[in-house]
Amino acid sequence: MNGFKKVGQIKVFTFQNLEALYFEKECNCFISTHSKQKPIENIPGLNHTATLLSGFLELSNVNIGEEQVNYLELIRFYNLIYDTLTRLV
Repeated sequence: MNGFKKVGQIKVFTFQNLEALYFEKECNCFISTHSKQKPIENIPGLNHTATLLSGFLELSNVNIGEEQVNYLELIRFYNLIYDTLTRLV
């Protein structure tokens, strides 16, 4: 196998009721709110599940232009507050 060794299989899990999931910020994951709802185990690419590609980077889910505008607005607001407070003192 060209010097590569298979060490495991990555699996993708799906749920019947996506509304029964909530996002847990501490672990950056989704957790089922119903103990009876069991995840359905799939192999990537089979049964219409997501595919995984080795050596590729995930695309960003952030709009860099929008974030730069937000940053500039925040800096301007900070400077306005700072100037106001220093004039009062």
